[in-house]
Amino acid sequence: MNLNHLIYFLEFAKYQNVTKAAEALHISQPGLSKALLALEDELDVVLIDRNTKKPVLTQEGELLCSYGSDFINQLHDHMDLLYEVVHNGAGKLT
Repeated sequence: MNLNHLIYFLEFAKYQNVTKAAEALHISQPGLSKALLALEDELDVVLIDRNTKKPVLTQEGELLCSYGSDFINQLHDHMDLLYEVVHNGAGKLT
């Protein structure tokens, strides 16, 4: 999975709006839409219901949002810990 696609999806989920999410990510709206479609294609699941007036997350999209957010938070925590170990000698890598 492309990590950027997951981050883009989470940003869409935050705003539930492609234009606002693209602006927040500083990418083009078509680029974001393409990335979201690529993620759905890779996972072989519909994450966003586009048949409504306003695009909304499907049940699978909600699940990915929850797990994806947890994953990104854990990744940030681990990167912070790694930075501390490498730069400050705090603790050990185990």
